Amino acid sequence: MTSHELEAVGDLLTVQHEGRQTALGYLFAANGKVFEPTLGAVPVTREQADRHNAALEAADLDRLDAVDVGDAVVLYVTGPRGQEKVTTWPGRVVSASPVKERGHYRHWSFQWRGKRFVARRTLGERRDPDDECFVFTRET
Repeated sequence: MTSHELEAVGDLLTVQHEGRQTALGYLFAANGKVFEPTLGAVPVTREQADRHNAALEAADLDRLDAVDVGDAVVLYVTGPRGQEKVTTWPGRVVSASPVKERGHYRHWSFQWRGKRFVARRTLGERRDPDDECFVFTRET
């Protein structure tokens, strides 16, 4: 990928994909390069990546306010057992008190400004117990 393929919309970095302008995912730096999860190394500076990640995180938080019942968002459950938090990928806390429930389904739930979000998985679903990434669906 070359820098001329990237376009900045404010601080958010985008690329044309299948005829549509698409935001890059969260960026991370390693070994002096900046990487995007699906594109690999991208020609941006660490400072551009930090601004992009902040803009993407703000958009993720705005989406929590706008999402309809049944729509989903990707968030992370992090922290030591018994002190888990729901966060964005960069680490901003969305809920400091998620609830881990067990029953027919195992799931995490949390409240965001009067809306309930739930991430479910069926009993027996094979998954790394250290996985932190969950798809939360708005229930109410």
